[in-house]
Amino acid sequence: MKKSTILLFGLLFAGISSFSQSTSIGIFGGINSSGINGVYDAHGYQTTQNKSISCKQFGILFSYSLTKQLSFFTDPGYFEKGFKYDQGEMFVGGPSFSGTNNIKYINLPITLKLGLFKNQLFYFRAGCYMSFLLSAKIDDKISYPNPDIPSEATNEKISEDLNRSVFGFISGIGCDIPLSDKIHLLGDISYQLDLTNALKDNPPSYFWDAKDGIYANINNVKSRSAVFSLGITYHLKDKN
Repeated sequence: MKKSTILLFGLLFAGISSFSQSTSIGIFGGINSSGINGVYDAHGYQTTQNKSISCKQFGILFSYSLTKQLSFFTDPGYFEKGFKYDQGEMFVGGPSFSGTNNIKYINLPITLKLGLFKNQLFYFRAGCYMSFLLSAKIDDKISYPNPDIPSEATNEKISEDLNRSVFGFISGIGCDIPLSDKIHLLGDISYQLDLTNALKDNPPSYFWDAKDGIYANINNVKSRSAVFSLGITYHLKDKN
């Protein structure tokens, strides 16, 4: 994964060197609201109250003009995904479960950006991305209705159960505001949806919860993220 990531970044930099006459570069940072499409099993029970969590991302921006309105645009970098669940009692007098899943990736999107209106202050973009896994863990809590039984917290690393990469679709809108001839402020809102499962395509992937002496598993998890980011770009040469 590391070699592939280095190679992709190398190709991007090589492209910039070759086509610097119409290229902009920059940095960005932002937050995203991440959740899942799929079924999550906690301690042998399928949870139904899966919710989104706030995550962060940051990275670098590249843009190369193909025509006056159409550009190649990519914003590779560090990207977090995940979700939380809050499942009430599964049966009368039974325990309740809650927790948060955190998955960290290196995200490599490839999109086409279309400038809108005469001044092209606003744009629409769409494309695909590959996310390469860095780490994944689950922090959860088991609570009992009996006050004499203390709640239990667990922390499990599940990186080995996940695919090393996932493929997805991205679309978004944004505004490109010139602050000077060379410096632009970029505001971007996008939606990212995994098209492949986070889990390996083996039989249902299980991890052992040593504290509770029970198996738990995750099934058919596909992340979805609503992303907001701000960036600063430097234009190597004004577009004609």
